[in-house]
Amino acid sequence: MNTAEVSIPFASREAFLGLDRRQQATEELVELVAFSVSGQPLAVPMENVQEVISWREVTRVPLAPSYYRGVINLRGTIVPVLDTALRLGLPGGRVEQLVVLQTSRGLVALTIDETRDVLRVPPEALEYDVERATYTDGRFFQAVCRSGEHLYLVLNGEALL
Repeated sequence: MNTAEVSIPFASREAFLGLDRRQQATEELVELVAFSVSGQPLAVPMENVQEVISWREVTRVPLAPSYYRGVINLRGTIVPVLDTALRLGLPGGRVEQLVVLQTSRGLVALTIDETRDVLRVPPEALEYDVERATYTDGRFFQAVCRSGEHLYLVLNGEALL
């Protein structure tokens, strides 16, 4: 047998490389962590999320802005906690969890009611013209996401600081 003419018993190049269509489709999807704040559906990009934790006691910081709840000790790291509802001008709600984000200024925790889901959506499900879509200046949002029948405002974690 001539080794230069060995045929590969795979249906396609992708199969030969170990990639099937589901893997290719997954690679093209945008992943978002969806949650609610005062009943408002929100999301953040998965790559910015370090973890979601249960509510814990916060140490207040005098003279801090009103939306700054204080700080927590997260396994030896001091993490500021922002009141997401207050920062976004939403009515206060029950706070059950904290979503810990990685930002250019370090970790920050946002107060949330509950985690809803991890959304995996195609890029075209995101509307980046937030000012037009929300009739706001859009500074706290980086996109509006369509997922099924639901709309999620995608937060810009950096702008919340």
